[in-house]
Amino acid sequence: VSIIDGSLLVSHLTALQPYLASQCSNQGELIGLTHLLKAFSNVLPLLLSHKLGPQFLASTEENLMKLSMVSGSMIVEASLACLAALINSVTHNYKLVQDCFSKFSEYLERSHTMLLNNSPQLAQLKPIILRSLFTVGLLCRYFEIDNIISKTKEGILPTRRVFSKLMYFAKQNVFPDCQEKSLVGLGFFFLAHPNLMLEDEAIELYSECLSSGCVAKKCQVLTNLTNHLQEDEERLKRADKEWKKEGNDQGTLQDIGDKQSTLSSTMIQRFLPYVMNAFFTPEVRVRSHITNLLSMVLRQGLIYPAPCISCLVAMVTDCNPAIREKAELLLEEMSHSNKLMHTQVVLGIRKSFDFLEVISSGLGLIRGREGMESKLLPIYHMVQNNRQQRRAFLLTMVRLFDDVDKQGVPFLLYVADNLACFSYSLMGELLFVIHH
Repeated sequence: VSIIDGSLLVSHLTALQPYLASQCSNQGELIGLTHLLKAFSNVLPLLLSHKLGPQFLASTEENLMKLSMVSGSMIVEASLACLAALINSVTHNYKLVQDCFSKFSEYLERSHTMLLNNSPQLAQLKPIILRSLFTVGLLCRYFEIDNIISKTKEGILPTRRVFSKLMYFAKQNVFPDCQEKSLVGLGFFFLAHPNLMLEDEAIELYSECLSSGCVAKKCQVLTNLTNHLQEDEERLKRADKEWKKEGNDQGTLQDIGDKQSTLSSTMIQRFLPYVMNAFFTPEVRVRSHITNLLSMVLRQGLIYPAPCISCLVAMVTDCNPAIREKAELLLEEMSHSNKLMHTQVVLGIRKSFDFLEVISSGLGLIRGREGMESKLLPIYHMVQNNRQQRRAFLLTMVRLFDDVDKQGVPFLLYVADNLACFSYSLMGELLFVIHH
């Protein structure tokens, strides 16, 4: 209801407000409170035209601030989003934000100093450090901190200080969860300041995380990149809605969309090689994140699809049905739009073999079939109805056998399995393979 027509809930806010101060004792109550906060976020900006009194607004601000100080991450994120909707649209009580930001920034400054001095008391501050990393990133996402907090004596902007601190803790293995929580904070921070994601320091950090063996860090970086693309999409939708309301020139909106897409495209192109290399892991969680990210990148048209094809071919052989089906769908869309490049597909055959070697952990030979069904059957189906593409594809696979020393017997066994188990529908297809 709050999404469709928030004005219907305005008169009920006073009845719902006491729930913001309630104590959650189980997971169900936490989820319920999260949904309530999201509903408040949609309705509170409408209070400009529905006066509910300063006492209600002050009480709501107090409850939301308390939730952000003591609750878990899910509630903190929802409560700060709600607080931003209230302060930015209605009360403009930025003194509250200033106090909160200063408090958590001070904790990070103190922790930084203690870390440099190897203070033994640092471990005692672990909970507050983790909360500070998370909360400061969220505050930078929802509020224009540079307009609320003054520069330092040296003229350094608050957002630049936050960026430096988050980057510092993301590189320090102070205690478990510190790096991961710093990456979460950076993800929130970059949603409001995406240009900083293209700085050398940030690119180096993300690249190292994607190349590392730490699953948690890989997943968090991939989540950050996916959230960035989702936020861009939502931002364009909101801008389009506002433009239609005001009846403005659509050309200006197109310019805004082009600027955002250019930034996102540049960002994705910098990280795409690391993302695709990270797919070659036994960890299903990492592979799922990468599949979702690539799906969003291709759907938004941020890059030319050719570099992704070989990785998508490898995804088709994944043992996880969800990953396999998404990859097949993306390749089919490329096939229909004539973007399925033959050379990239052939490169994908080698990558699919390498991928299967990784997830099998080197146990036994890699076969190219499950029972009597080829693992690359979806790829063959995409070229099967086009005689020229089909023959080029089959001929390239057959010619791999011309250089056994270069290709290696295990890989050629994989190729032979696939050739033997393709679902040939015409005798000519089979005779073509036999002839060559």
